[in-house]
Amino acid sequence: MVITTSTRGDTSLPAADSVEVGFAHDMQVHHLQAVAMAALARARSTDPAVKTLAVAIDGTRVPRSA
Repeated sequence: MVITTSTRGDTSLPAADSVEVGFAHDMQVHHLQAVAMAALARARSTDPAVKTLAVAIDGTRVPRSA
């Protein structure tokens, strides 16, 4: 999936207090929680399918920039 600015010619960035920025922030938290759950599943599960899925989820992390 590629996220870009609007295709309607609006190239401005959303304001820091916009719904778009709020949604992106909330989703970042949500996805970090999923990665944490995947790490737990990988460490604790005995089901090979669960472990495989957990590794796949953990492998999609994007490192935070410093």
